[in-house]
Order: sequence, then structure tokens, then C-alpha cells
Amino acid sequence: MSVNEPPAECWLLVQDEDTDEHETGTIISAHCDCTAGAGETCTHVAAVLYALSFAREICLGKQIAVTELPAYWTAPGGSANQNMFVPIEQTKTTKH
Repeated sequence: MSVNEPPAECWLLVQDEDTDEHETGTIISAHCDCTAGAGETCTHVAAVLYALSFAREICLGKQIAVTELPAYWTAPGGSANQNMFVPIEQTKTTKH
């Protein structure tokens, strides 16, 4: 695509209410008239989806997705307080 060509045009089909087949917000289909858009996975479609997500967050005040938060891990259960180190003489060995 060159600078002199018209910009790519994208369209998305998104479910706007819950049905038996799809939940609200499910992407039914997407297309772009760029070369990669024939496979429905070009960056133009991704940019439109990102813009819609951002607009929803800012304009409607919806909660952000878990993937937008910094990574976190839960603390391991119970074993953190145990002493995991023992002298080699106290370890049990078996032959396989």
C-alpha cells in the first residue's frame, strides 16, 4: 500500500446483545480491503478493535480487562513457611 493510495477500509460485525448462539461483544466477522485483510486478521482490523475497546473504557467507564493489568501471581499455599532444606544425610534415595 502506497501513500498515494486511499486508506484501507475495515468493517466489523459484533454481537450487540446476548443470544443463544453468541454473547454480547462477540466478533462475528471482520474484513479489510488490504491484502492481509482477506484473512480477517490484518492490523487494520486489530487497530479498530483496540480503538473500540479504548472508547468503551473511557466513554462508558467500563472496567478494564485482566490482561490490561500488570502481571501478578498468587502466593503459594502453606509450603512457604516450611524449611525445605535438610542435610544430605537425612534425604531418602531410591533406585529406579
